[in-house]
Amino acid sequence: DGPFLADLDRIMDELYRGVSARLEGPQRAALINAQNQWLLSRNGNCGRAKPDQDCLSSLYKDRIVALARAWRTAG
Repeated sequence: DGPFLADLDRIMDELYRGVSARLEGPQRAALINAQNQWLLSRNGNCGRAKPDQDCLSSLYKDRIVALARAWRTAG
């Protein structure tokens, strides 16, 4: 699961950076806030010392879908 999760993290990071570059002002601030909330959720829901791999995978996939939707609507 390690390499798979690393791939998901890279994909999410690329999408996040791409969407962030397309947005300005309040939309960009909302994206940053949503990403910070996602990070808190990830850390709180999946465990920190020994994270649940299935939990992480699910959260990453959901966030990637949300960022892909944001990419399409960001122009």
